[in-house]
Amino acid sequence: MFYQLRCFFRRCLFIFMVMLPGIVWANCDINSLIPGSMANVQITHQVQSHSAEQTLISHFGDKQLNLDLGFEGCVDCLMAGGSYIDIRKNRRQLKILTLLDPNMGDIGLAQVEDTYHFTSRVGGSWVRVWQWGKQKGRMKGSFKLVENTLYTGFAPSSVENLNAQLTFLSIESQLPPEQTPNFTQATHQYITSTSFSVDLGDPNFSPVGLYEYAKTSNNQGLDSGFNETFQAPYAIEYTFTSPRAGTFKEVFAGGLFVWTGEFRLSH
Repeated sequence: MFYQLRCFFRRCLFIFMVMLPGIVWANCDINSLIPGSMANVQITHQVQSHSAEQTLISHFGDKQLNLDLGFEGCVDCLMAGGSYIDIRKNRRQLKILTLLDPNMGDIGLAQVEDTYHFTSRVGGSWVRVWQWGKQKGRMKGSFKLVENTLYTGFAPSSVENLNAQLTFLSIESQLPPEQTPNFTQATHQYITSTSFSVDLGDPNFSPVGLYEYAKTSNNQGLDSGFNETFQAPYAIEYTFTSPRAGTFKEVFAGGLFVWTGEFRLSH
């Protein structure tokens, strides 16, 4: 019995040692031109066009990316961001499918499909097919890839000269209902790097004040300041789900009012 078990284990060991190189080779394909991960990869696209040359950049995080869409005539919509999946066809072809917010009204999310044909580890040819609402488009050209470029997320490093349109979805108040503000929207206008005004929809009344903004993480930013009109401090925490939109929480006057809702940035 002992002899039979010993033979069995020897056979198993022999089979494992024969198969091991194939297993390692399958999981560590050193012949592939495609990066093992797209995180912290930046791709520069050179669009093939009969008109002026156009360069578009995509910067990848971990299943999240920022990219230039190449739409003409819209400053705010050129840079968009969303979540992506990569579909690896073989050692030389990679397809990236992205659902993103193009920051162009209320039509909804756009779908962008990029197909990369690698001729080397750092470049090749590229085709993009996109659909947004009833609009469709296609572009092609070449690309260059750079690895180990730190992905910085959706949150901007500064909000100067930007407008944050706030839509209030809930409010917590320490005052009675009759003394609680009931507005549903406001636009926080960051006039300079330190001063702001608030558009509440009344042309005769626009609160003003001073603020400091800090990017606290890849997708979060904090605006903390003092509303000089109401003589009260405030803090707005922005959580970005795209480079121009997301959710927010505002704490006003030390918690006298706490609003939560959605926001969209524009110039």
